[in-house]
Amino acid sequence: MSEVARLPGASGWAVECCAAHPGWSDVEVWDDHRLVLVRGGHFLRRIGTRVAMADPTVAYLGAPGEVERFAHPAGGDRCTSISVRPELWRAIAGDHWTLGRSDSRRRGGLPDDVMAAATRSAV
Repeated sequence: MSEVARLPGASGWAVECCAAHPGWSDVEVWDDHRLVLVRGGHFLRRIGTRVAMADPTVAYLGAPGEVERFAHPAGGDRCTSISVRPELWRAIAGDHWTLGRSDSRRRGGLPDDVMAAATRSAV
């Protein structure tokens, strides 16, 4: 993972997973709000009992403290992860987006709205 951009309220990271591992990864817990845009490959993401497939048509939101696991049954992936500071997150999403409501969407809609709002707030 390498940082590719830093703004006052957010930072961008290039994330690449090169290995194929069909089983679930060790637990990963992050301490930030983030928007993840899948740029290549595909993988499975599990939070609790919910499993979602992520591919380049998908973006997903992550919350601090979420317990995630990942599986790469058919090879690696490339993503852009945008970490958003709490005050910018509240300005974009409000106070009602809570842990456990992590969401993934096809491109367009909410993730693109979040990106547009983050861009406007950073200027």
